[in-house]
Amino acid sequence: MANSQSIVSFSVEDILQAYVHWGHRTNTRNPKMAHNILTAKNKIHIIDPRKTLVSLDKAVVKIYEDTKKEKNILFVGTNPKFQEYIIEAAEKSGQFYVCKWCCGMMTNWRTIVSSIRSLKKYNEVLEKISKNSEEETKMTKKELGSLQKKRDALHKKFGGILKMGGMPDLIIAMSACHDDMAIREAQCVGVPVIAICDTNANTDNIAYPIPGNDDSIKSIKFYLDIFVKTIMAAMKDNITDKNPGNDTKNNPKPLIKDSLNRSNKIKDAEIAKKEDGIEQIIS
Repeated sequence: MANSQSIVSFSVEDILQAYVHWGHRTNTRNPKMAHNILTAKNKIHIIDPRKTLVSLDKAVVKIYEDTKKEKNILFVGTNPKFQEYIIEAAEKSGQFYVCKWCCGMMTNWRTIVSSIRSLKKYNEVLEKISKNSEEETKMTKKELGSLQKKRDALHKKFGGILKMGGMPDLIIAMSACHDDMAIREAQCVGVPVIAICDTNANTDNIAYPIPGNDDSIKSIKFYLDIFVKTIMAAMKDNITDKNPGNDTKNNPKPLIKDSLNRSNKIKDAEIAKKEDGIEQIIS
């Protein structure tokens, strides 16, 4: 049976172990994030891991539903130290990525399509040259180097969306602060956004804000692991659903139902900070 525990298992303890609860310095707090802050320690804000759990549950449901509908999901991560992990996650899950956001990437899509076509053309030419030595001899070393340089520059910007075939249906931004341009443009064109929001983040224009650390490699890998597992589980269920011999036990509805139920229970429980030993763990 598909449910939130069997497909993407994560708990408050997992969130704490991944350092997701560590925020920024208290003097950098954004008022929009005040309700997600549990306490402060050594002038560093501590994010309430229960709030993170609720938000992650909602994000998982959205990602699962969109993947089941075969929609395009775009991972955005412009922080250089996380780019290799974001590329790996997107490629592993069969989705798309952008690590260098260009102004107008969402609001001026026609121009982006033109650049993607140029990138495809350069790839085809260079591939033809690599397979045919006679073609290579027709170009000077300088011309070949210039062609490769142009291709590499375009690939750095648009290589992750080369095969997307249209605008994304959902954006996953790994930092609301670093990726704010992508979030603003997505809001302009009506594309929903899931974003990691540290204590200095503005949650406006974000449909699914996830309060959490956006500076730690361990935290980023934790989020990406959950997202990738969710996408792959949805893809697997799609294959099962298309199989005439599909077993009703593989129905994905319990995942959505159980996740929402867990979110509602945690949200409705206005309990003391010491619950589940959180106060003791962060002290």
